[in-house]
Amino acid sequence: TIQVNFSRKKDPIPNILDISTKNSVTFLGVVLDNKLTWTEHVDNLCKRISTGIYALRRIKWVSDLEAAKTTYHALVESHLRYGIAVWGGSSANNNNRLLLLQKKAIR
Repeated sequence: TIQVNFSRKKDPIPNILDISTKNSVTFLGVVLDNKLTWTEHVDNLCKRISTGIYALRRIKWVSDLEAAKTTYHALVESHLRYGIAVWGGSSANNNNRLLLLQKKAIR
């Protein structure tokens, strides 16, 4: 059992029970941090998308455009779309990082 206190206050919420407290937790593939900034989730997303971009570049050299499109949808766009209703309201900085990677993948 893990406890995450979601709050923007600087004062920590006391731990009444003897439960370990963490700053973030992964729930259904979405990383929730205690201040709901989504930075840690976007960091993980950037790593996954970068891996997809690498595979996409390799496939573009050995296959046709249709295979590259399929690879883009499978390895990049699917990660961007998953859980966007939850983390889509992230900061402009986080959204710009993802937009740059998406543009890189499309090229």
